[in-house]
Amino acid sequence: MELTWDEVLSRGTKHFSEQFSRFCDRKNECHVASMLCWNRAWPEPLLQAFFGASKSVWLVHLLANSLNPGLQIFRVERDDRFDPVYKEETGGDRYKSVVRAMVQPGFYVYGSVVKCKVVCKHCGSD
Repeated sequence: MELTWDEVLSRGTKHFSEQFSRFCDRKNECHVASMLCWNRAWPEPLLQAFFGASKSVWLVHLLANSLNPGLQIFRVERDDRFDPVYKEETGGDRYKSVVRAMVQPGFYVYGSVVKCKVVCKHCGSD
C-alpha cells in the first residue's frame, strides 16, 4: 500500500479506499473511544503511529482473504483468560493472565495459530 502519511493528511484515507477508511474508523472507535475513554484530539505522532499500525493490519487482512479458501482469523477478546498453551508464562504459577487487548490477530494455518499478540494483565491467585 503506497499511501503515505502526507497523503492521509492532505486527502484522507477515504481517497485511497472506502473500506480501509471504515476499517480505521472502527478500530479507532473500538480501541480509543471505548477502551481508553479518550474523546480529545490525538497528537499528530500518535495519529501517525495509529495509521501505520492500521495500514499493516489491513494489508495482512487483505493477504489472508486473497487465498482460496481464506485463512480463518484467530481473535482474543478482552478479559478472556489467556491459555498457557499459547504463551510462555513469565510471572510464575501464582499469576493468572487475563487479556487486556488484542494487539494483532492471528490466523489458523494447518491447525496452528500464527502471529497473535495480546497485552495481558496479571491477577494474583489469592
